[in-house]
Amino acid sequence: MEEPIIFEAKGYPIIKIYNDYFEIKAIDYWEFRVFKFYEMESVKVINPQKNWFNQLFNTFSPIAGKYTTEEPLILRVTKKNQGIWDYKIPNKYDEDFNKIIRLINSEI
Repeated sequence: MEEPIIFEAKGYPIIKIYNDYFEIKAIDYWEFRVFKFYEMESVKVINPQKNWFNQLFNTFSPIAGKYTTEEPLILRVTKKNQGIWDYKIPNKYDEDFNKIIRLINSEI
């Protein structure tokens, strides 16, 4: 069996990358979910604060800026059959996490 590439950091889901698939274990879940590369459409980081409603609210509310910086980001995994899995990730920059996401996207 091949040795996986493993990403594990506080506040992030655990990600294991193999030759033909990758696995993700959410912070609040006890088992890994398997995603085969050929079944995948995309893996991307989404900022829920960037939707039109929140931007409109931020424009017209003087106190909105206080509460928007602490919201977690979402790692969205989408299959070709439109199955979607969301994983919460910290709202901070992590180069190792970004490398793992780029590696996954290069295999899709």
